[in-house]
Amino acid sequence: MFEMTITEKRAKLVELHSKLTNLNNKAVKEDRDLIKEEQTEFDSLLNESEAIRTEIEEDEKRAAKLSGLNEYLDKPQNRSKIAPETHETPEKKEFRSLGEWFTSSKRVDEQRAMSMGNAGSGGILVPEQFRNEVLSLKAENQIVRPRATIIEAGSPPDAKITIPMFNQMGANGVYGGMDMQWIDEGGTKADTTPEMSYVELEPKEIGGSTVITDKLLRNAPALSSWLRTQYNMLVNGKEDYSFLRGNGVGQPTGVIGCAGEKTVTRATASQIS
Repeated sequence: MFEMTITEKRAKLVELHSKLTNLNNKAVKEDRDLIKEEQTEFDSLLNESEAIRTEIEEDEKRAAKLSGLNEYLDKPQNRSKIAPETHETPEKKEFRSLGEWFTSSKRVDEQRAMSMGNAGSGGILVPEQFRNEVLSLKAENQIVRPRATIIEAGSPPDAKITIPMFNQMGANGVYGGMDMQWIDEGGTKADTTPEMSYVELEPKEIGGSTVITDKLLRNAPALSSWLRTQYNMLVNGKEDYSFLRGNGVGQPTGVIGCAGEKTVTRATASQIS
């Protein structure tokens, strides 16, 4: 029967671990338990993994004991008498101990280095670590809302709001159509009436959703707070874009391109002064 080396056993253990992980991840992704056939395969792979792991541990124990024996045999011996001088030639010199034979430069051995970078050479024994946070870029700060006049929602909160307005648009100017003239004493004063209008504000809704399984939320504590933060930043970003470029259809009318837009030619291209 062919006997695997410890390196081959580790490689086989990595392969079995990958299959187990794929079976489990598939069920988690589909938010379900393992079906009967998958459970049977999972148990078989797990039993095989445990058996190989036990063999590896036994191999490591034997290797550790052999290493300890080598160290013991390599220690210099305390002698009460001076050994007689020998005249052996280098070619006929015998090894004084088993340890000397193992470490002799005349013996050619295959040497293998264990490394974390290779799963089959020891890396599988080092567990991965995860922090309870998700790395991500931070969105830009809001531009429009911090500089705007915020009108709080009334009752009911989504009702249309009507605001009286002094009509200062177009030819009415800043005085809203009111005017005065210089006249002679007792002369007729021209009648001018301020023009009033109104503005209607109707709340629009913005929203989005992300489908997450209960099992994932229970087992990934960082995900819930991270998603809330992401949605807050997303709302801020979408608002800012619509405040500047919105077309007014189911969303705010943006400043850029609206009737009240005021443009100023730059003194120097691509610069603000």
